[in-house]
Amino acid sequence: MEEPDNEKNIYLWFQVARHHPNVTLDDAIEYLSAWSSRTNQVQALYYHYVLMVLKGMEGYEFEKSRAKRLIEACAKEAEKSPYKTFCFEWFGVGEGLQSLVHHRMVDEAGGNPLRTVRGIVTEYKHPGNGKIEVNGFEVFFKPGQAKGITKDSLNKEVELQFGFSYDGLRAKSKSVRALDYLEENVPADDKKTAHKKTQQAQEETAFELAYKKASSSQKERT
Repeated sequence: MEEPDNEKNIYLWFQVARHHPNVTLDDAIEYLSAWSSRTNQVQALYYHYVLMVLKGMEGYEFEKSRAKRLIEACAKEAEKSPYKTFCFEWFGVGEGLQSLVHHRMVDEAGGNPLRTVRGIVTEYKHPGNGKIEVNGFEVFFKPGQAKGITKDSLNKEVELQFGFSYDGLRAKSKSVRALDYLEENVPADDKKTAHKKTQQAQEETAFELAYKKASSSQKERT
């Protein structure tokens, strides 16, 4: 590859490699390790740390420790970046490189291929700043957007989905849910409103079907 240390080339190589059947997670780590050791460019540090986290999630302790150091280095290099907290990649349901989900494939409304994992709430500063420990990794989240999480939720077990930002791991905050959270906890007024909207939608659909049927019958007679 020409200009192997060029940040754009690092990104392009990775986007090709992630879909190549003959490139394994270990192969990709070897390439990214060589690149990040020659340069402190954010892209190299970012994708190197992301891959090391994947290995760490599989239970490899050395890679887990290395990932944490790379996260610190990446966050430092991206300190002034306007995109430092944006998750370009997410943790998905596949294996190896296939467990990475590009942000364009993530549907914030749900129905996406993200993997749900469990963790423990370790910090609650305020509704916009909290931490969850997932398999030894620190994951940032916004407690105010989570389900069943309050300032008294320290050490509570939760389910969540997370992604990778230059600044470290970040949860999709609306995916965070306390394991003891039940739909019964939703205020009765909210339930009534939701039920009313569903009923109204069903009535409108039934009316539209009846109208179309009547219109069709009238056209056949004429």
